[in-house]
Amino acid sequence: TANFLKLRRQMLAASSAAERAAAAARAAAAAAVVAAAEVANIECGHCRMLNIMYKARSIILALAAILLVAGGVYYYNYRKQSEVVRKASESARQEQKSYLEQTYEDVDFSRVSQGAESVLENYGDALLPGERGMTEIMLADSLSESDRARGTQILKDVARNTEYSNGARSVAINFIVNDYELDYIDRDFAKGEIFSGDKFAELLTDAGGDEELAIRKLNEWSYALSPNVVASYRIAKWYAAKIYKNPGLSATEKKELMDRVNEHIALGDQLFTQFKDSIPPHRSGLAYELKARAIHLSGGDKEEADQLFHQSMREYLQPPHVIFQTIYIARSSFYYAAFLARNFGSAKEEQIRMLLKPHVDYFSQPQEPRQRNVRLVSFLIAARDSTTDHYPAADFNKDDIKRLGKIYPDFKTVIAGLNFTEYVRGHPAEANLNSNKQ
Repeated sequence: TANFLKLRRQMLAASSAAERAAAAARAAAAAAVVAAAEVANIECGHCRMLNIMYKARSIILALAAILLVAGGVYYYNYRKQSEVVRKASESARQEQKSYLEQTYEDVDFSRVSQGAESVLENYGDALLPGERGMTEIMLADSLSESDRARGTQILKDVARNTEYSNGARSVAINFIVNDYELDYIDRDFAKGEIFSGDKFAELLTDAGGDEELAIRKLNEWSYALSPNVVASYRIAKWYAAKIYKNPGLSATEKKELMDRVNEHIALGDQLFTQFKDSIPPHRSGLAYELKARAIHLSGGDKEEADQLFHQSMREYLQPPHVIFQTIYIARSSFYYAAFLARNFGSAKEEQIRMLLKPHVDYFSQPQEPRQRNVRLVSFLIAARDSTTDHYPAADFNKDDIKRLGKIYPDFKTVIAGLNFTEYVRGHPAEANLNSNKQ
């Protein structure tokens, strides 16, 4: 029995040890499973992270590619646009140079107008406002003889356009007045074309239908936009002409007008002194002429007026001798000759003949049609055939034609033989000019 009990205890102990071993084995297996699971989870998480990183990198690369392509397209378009702007500016400068450097020998406003049209048509949107405005002014002036109505409309559009600088708008107005003072082909042109439409019709209305007063208001608009010597002297000349045309003014009325004359001459003098070195010869010559005429018409110092006219002639003869100097000296010489004849008579005969002889020689010989100064002829015929006093100007009219003819008979002969229709025959704008002739 004792041995049996001992054996049984041994068996129970062995059984417990086996169970514990089995339990330990199961625990170890369970731990291994858990460990394996944890390892698996870690590896799966790492895989997910790698996947996310891969996708992110793909997105970044795609975005980079898109930005690169977009940047390339932008750079290409920028370069292309910059090239267009460069070509536009270069073309505008070339045409302006061609316009400004014309001489009497090679003048061709038809060619210039075509060049300006081409620049505006091909590069209009690419031009800077200043470039576009000056190209339009150049086009308008080139058309002023052949298609004055269209040229005037272009200038009016520039004057009204607030996108352009005040300086460019002021220049456009000055060119309108230039044409008014140079061109007498159509006597009704001012009322029908210049003073029509927005901002221009009201000038004539405010002037009570008086063209000359409306022109003064136009000059005042030019000066208000950008103070300039030409507009200032033109305003002074208007007040001076008012004195000259109305000898019956009271002392008070005359003083009021003289104060305005002196005011605007002083303003012009200040500007002339300030900007003299930057003003081209044809504009400085015009400035001296306008001041001389203002002094003459207001009854000022005759010797001073004589000196100013003389200085005007000298300015017109300064280099570079472009066509504009030829145009202005031709007309100014008649105002100067008329001034001398009115105030000095035969005492200045030699000087008067010297001023008029180039015109006598010019009109005595055939001229190539496109080089004919059509507007100058219209000015002379207007004075010769005028039926009213003070036309075409208070200081140049039919009495001056007669007075100059007595001093220089050859001049009388030439002026008497002028025929507008014959003179423009063969001119590029013959049909248009004759249709506008009054």
